[in-house]
Amino acid sequence: MRVVSPTSKSLWAGFAVLALVVPTGLAAQRLWAPRALAPEAGRPDELLGVRLGMTASALRDAVALAQGAGRWETALGDDGLVRMDWTPQATPDSRSEARRATFELHEGVLVAVRAYVTAASPVAATPLIVSAGSVRRYENLGPEGARITLIARNCPNHRAEVATLLASD
Repeated sequence: MRVVSPTSKSLWAGFAVLALVVPTGLAAQRLWAPRALAPEAGRPDELLGVRLGMTASALRDAVALAQGAGRWETALGDDGLVRMDWTPQATPDSRSEARRATFELHEGVLVAVRAYVTAASPVAATPLIVSAGSVRRYENLGPEGARITLIARNCPNHRAEVATLLASD
């Protein structure tokens, strides 16, 4: 018969509780914490609560969660891109950082975000952020706010625009 001390049982129980509580807390914080326009430590492929690669329905849900209610208009472009324009509701939600945004989808996934925002962003100090999968450009528009463009680097429809942005760096 093996003897197990009460201390080791308590220790393992503590580890088990910790293994459940920490991931749950991190997930809750990510879900309910206000989202920044471009969190410096966050993913470079995220903007306004959405990330490149999302589907249209996931995109709408994420915008509603991060920015609040708004009005959507969808159009199919000659280049095969689906453009979804979003404007916040008449009475702005306190979560909303955007004045308007255009989301571009290619083959059913989000490949570009073009947002006009009212407030200065922490990314203003870095006007161009390049990652393995995306390019983000921040343009200060003065008292009118700023324009932020986020584009997937692997989208054939945006190849020329990505090359132009990379050349301007």
